[in-house]
Amino acid sequence: MDGKLIVAYASGEITQRTLTKWPSLKELQEAVGGYIEKLPLPTNRHFEECVDEHGNPQKCVAYCNEEGRLVGLPRNTSLIGKSISYPVVGNIAIVTGDSEFMSQRH
Repeated sequence: MDGKLIVAYASGEITQRTLTKWPSLKELQEAVGGYIEKLPLPTNRHFEECVDEHGNPQKCVAYCNEEGRLVGLPRNTSLIGKSISYPVVGNIAIVTGDSEFMSQRH
């Protein structure tokens, strides 16, 4: 079972860490800096960071700060933020992994 939490900061920086279990609500809230909102992504959308060791696309779920626009967070200028077809503000948290890991999602 293999998973990752990728955080694309509004400043453009991207970090990632390995996960052994689905991140808690608190972890996701800390990553985006507030309440989380799932980003609607097309089902065929894959980020280059969401691939396995062989380069095959893996499923991913992306979250942003639900109140980002209300509190005036800056537009996300990371490559991930720029690759989404609509403007996203604040940090973006992406959870990705193999099928066994992703089946933990609740």
